[in-house]
Amino acid sequence: MTKILNKGKLLTCTLLFTFICSQQLSGANPVDSTSHNNALSIIGVGDIMLGTNFPSPKYLPPDVMALLNPVNKELQDADVTFGNLEGALLDSGQLVKNCEDTTKCYAFRMPTSYIHPINCAGFDLISLANNHSGDFGRKGRLSTIEALRSAGIHAGGLTSKPAVIFER
Repeated sequence: MTKILNKGKLLTCTLLFTFICSQQLSGANPVDSTSHNNALSIIGVGDIMLGTNFPSPKYLPPDVMALLNPVNKELQDADVTFGNLEGALLDSGQLVKNCEDTTKCYAFRMPTSYIHPINCAGFDLISLANNHSGDFGRKGRLSTIEALRSAGIHAGGLTSKPAVIFER
């Protein structure tokens, strides 16, 4: 008998909860979908790799700024612009990643000056959670974090700093 009463109470509570949730609160105003005053625009992009100076500087583009110029306006217009940096910002340093065959193994090391086009594009937050952030070990990660910090760009995605909270 107790089980029947408990099932009855559960059914009553479920129906009551469903009814209450389906009702509009009195005096509540529907959201004006044409108003953008409270809208938040977020742009997220995938792998950012602007060229590599490893194993040779010949892999660097002649004009790094030209790579992001076509999309700078769209990136800058967002309230929050987020991207994934595929590699380290490091001027020199030894490869830590184990590459037996360098023709089939890629490691990305961008000069620290490449923070400039990333900053000009309006990035607020960069993720370092990818398979190339450790190509140049601790030195590469620290150099990358410092370059981002000096440009006022937040970084997350590492074991030491998995997430970041910031205000704009």
